[in-house]
Amino acid sequence: MAFTKIIDQAEVAIIQTGTSVYRFRSDYYFEMAFVMEGSGLHTDQKYHYKYGPHKLFLLQQGVHYTFEPESNSHIAFLRFSPGFIDQVRFENERIETCDNLKKISYILHHFHAKAGCIFSDKADEKTARVLLEGIIREYQQKSYGHVLIIRQSLSILINLIARNLIASEGPGVNTGSDQPAGMRLITYIQQHITNPVALKTEVMAEKLNISPHYLGEYFKKHTGRNIQDYLVEYRMKLIETRLVYSNMRLKEIASELAFNDESYLTKYFRKYKGMTPGAYRKRYRNINQ
Repeated sequence: MAFTKIIDQAEVAIIQTGTSVYRFRSDYYFEMAFVMEGSGLHTDQKYHYKYGPHKLFLLQQGVHYTFEPESNSHIAFLRFSPGFIDQVRFENERIETCDNLKKISYILHHFHAKAGCIFSDKADEKTARVLLEGIIREYQQKSYGHVLIIRQSLSILINLIARNLIASEGPGVNTGSDQPAGMRLITYIQQHITNPVALKTEVMAEKLNISPHYLGEYFKKHTGRNIQDYLVEYRMKLIETRLVYSNMRLKEIASELAFNDESYLTKYFRKYKGMTPGAYRKRYRNINQ
């Protein structure tokens, strides 16, 4: 799949599959597939979903996907790096984009909520379609001001995606916060991932007003995940992102993410990835260039 840069740190690829099966692996930090035309079956490594015009699917990094068209299909793939949101925030000084960092993290690390087309709200689905069609049109025509329009459209699109995924969690538990329980737990972990003390069971339980003995069960009930597995997965995702999309040295990554030293980070990474951080950086940076 050949991607073309539409703005800094954002790329698009438009595929006309005809009626041929299209298989690929998603290897980017944040990627989505928007069905412009056609219908058929969309599969990942576990599930099958019917797709039709104007459906939007989020793609998880490292997962193999297939589109099996029942009619001629026209699909746009859009992807961008973590630095994209920071760029929007600094260039436009829009306070609301700061929250998108947390929303993106929620989307990318709360995988059970991503099954199938993400929009449950039909009005939001229509708005997203207009935004995506506008992004593609601006990219193709390159009219005056198209870069700013694309960037702002992507920012709005992220908020729509986050709103629908968070809404899919249901009302959550009323503990004095207007966030769904799943989002509240995920947000706390992401905010304190660099502070081992704050992630101790007793501390998390106290902050979230939950019994320490019930914390693991509570987390699983509202997120569908084991809390320790999630901590490892999220920490690994942060390491992977910095290896592929930044020039940070291992020493700097270790310091930021509260590892004792570079050696401990390397052992930790090898345990879960089967390779050193340096080897991972070399392999996946080449893929994403």
